[in-house]
Amino acid sequence: MKQGILVKQAAMHPLSLVDSLAKNFVQEDFILANNYDNLDVLAFRMNNLSRLPAGLTRPVYTIFAGGDCAFIVAMKENSSLLKPVAAGAAEVKERDLKILKEVIFQGLLDLHPEQQDDFIITDDIKSALQSVDQGQYQYLFILNN
Repeated sequence: MKQGILVKQAAMHPLSLVDSLAKNFVQEDFILANNYDNLDVLAFRMNNLSRLPAGLTRPVYTIFAGGDCAFIVAMKENSSLLKPVAAGAAEVKERDLKILKEVIFQGLLDLHPEQQDDFIITDDIKSALQSVDQGQYQYLFILNN
C-alpha cells in the first residue's frame, strides 16, 4: 500500500485542519470499510487524484483521525505550493514529504522538527489505522508515493 505518518498529538481538530487546507487542497471524504478492507480502493483513488496532464503528479494525502471516515486531500492545480514533478521521479516523495512537514505539520498543526519523536513512519497502514482508532495516536497521514 502506501506509507503513513502517525502523529501522537496535535492542537487542531480534524475538521478544522481540513478547512484550513481548502485554499491549496481539494478535499473528498472516503468511507473506510469494516476491518479497513477497502484500502486498495483508497490507494487507487489517491493515485488517480495525483495524476496531472503531461505525466506530472501532485501531492495527495489521506488524513485519518478515527472512525470510518478519512479525508483525501489533493493539491489544487493552481496552488502556489505546487511544483509539478514527473510521475515516478525520485523527487516526488521528497516534494510530498516536504509539503506535508512544512505546510501541514509546521504551518497548521504547529508541530516542529524538534517534535519529530511524536511522528512514527510506517508501511503497515492497517495497523496504523487501528492505532488511531484505539486512541494511541491522533492522526494518520497517508502519503501517495
